[in-house]
Amino acid sequence: MPGHHKGAGGRGTDLLADAAWSPFLAVLLLTCAPRAYAQVLDTYFSQVGAQSGGIPADATRTLVAEDYAPVGFHEGDLTILPSLTEGVGYDSNVNGLHLGPSVLVNSQGAVIARTDATQLNLSAELTVDDRRYLAVPSQSSTSWTASLGATYNFGTDQLGLSYNHLNLVQTAGQIGSFAVLPIPYHVDILNGSYTFATTGAFSLQPGFDIRNYGFASIPVAGEGYTDAIRNRVAAQESLVGKYELSPDRDLLLVINGTEIRYDHSLPNIPALNSNGVSVLAGLDYSATGVFRYRALVGYEERSYAASVYGKISSPIVEASVTWQPTLLTTVVLSARRDIEDSLSEAVSEFTYTTGSLSISHELRRNVQLTASFQVQTADSRASSTVTQGSIFDTEAGHQTIYSAGLSANWKLSRMLSLTLSDSFSARTGQRTTTYQENVVMLGVGLAL
Repeated sequence: MPGHHKGAGGRGTDLLADAAWSPFLAVLLLTCAPRAYAQVLDTYFSQVGAQSGGIPADATRTLVAEDYAPVGFHEGDLTILPSLTEGVGYDSNVNGLHLGPSVLVNSQGAVIARTDATQLNLSAELTVDDRRYLAVPSQSSTSWTASLGATYNFGTDQLGLSYNHLNLVQTAGQIGSFAVLPIPYHVDILNGSYTFATTGAFSLQPGFDIRNYGFASIPVAGEGYTDAIRNRVAAQESLVGKYELSPDRDLLLVINGTEIRYDHSLPNIPALNSNGVSVLAGLDYSATGVFRYRALVGYEERSYAASVYGKISSPIVEASVTWQPTLLTTVVLSARRDIEDSLSEAVSEFTYTTGSLSISHELRRNVQLTASFQVQTADSRASSTVTQGSIFDTEAGHQTIYSAGLSANWKLSRMLSLTLSDSFSARTGQRTTTYQENVVMLGVGLAL
């Protein structure tokens, strides 16, 4: 779904010509080892209506037997958990660019620190992910993240604040990406919430989320090029109403307002500045048991300052079901649909839909097997206008990425573990380059 604008001198057309392929629009994504494609939103942002200030738990992670749990470092209420993983594997189609296969060396490290106190709790996390493609060094990249969080209890009320800095890389193998070389970018995220526990079963939670996106310069045809046209600030205000039907079973009503402002725009191409509002309602059942589920449905509308982009609206969904038939097996089914702003200079927005299934089973006390499947789709509309003598076109597009994976983790001791994984992905769609990719990895993990 590329944009064509004659007389505007846009970078998108040059980059597509150099790549010799015409994929769907760019959307900001995070690459997770060994080869999982997930949006930044999915990975680093709290679920709708969640409180700020803590490190989110992994719903697919079953309890590790006490004999094999990392010890970490403890000092009073403070716990520090460092870990390191070194992996080597084979990528059949590097980043979906048909560059051929390559040996992949993946180094990952993380340090988590948190306190466990009655009133004030602090958390911090630092992660590093380095990927080296030995046969195609130009596709190698390093990303890292840092986060700080705090929660403070005022009796029955709670204040939560968090800050995240993400130094990431957009690659060609991700949904909607037209990157030929890895494109570095950073995201700064500041969010907060305050929960008012009113009398009775009702509580109210106002909150905010501010995100600043910045893109680095990349070489195009031997020259430097700045991706500043994609730099933007997105602010969201939220108000969550919660009514407790019974312990750990709540009705939710969520109202969000969103403002997005871009720093730059191309000559004769209007900026993608927009305002939006969304309303969701549903049920959150989080009690311990065989089933835990959360379902929110609603509607979102977004309007743009430039009339060429008009207005877009769509039903939106956030839902998940966790099933634990035994203490050893966890099944998680989740789905999400909403409107995302495009990162292309010639297209306004698209509708993003994703669904995933994850199954985790403890074969033995120290052996965990995991299987996963995910579908991501992105759809955009067509538009055309003339702005100051330039023809400004966008073409409707559709793209789907299917991905599946299997992994086995064997904990040899509290400190040492082995992981073997195989992940497959395939991209299809209208006005996009199709590809298939398979990645096999063997990793050694060290946790103190």
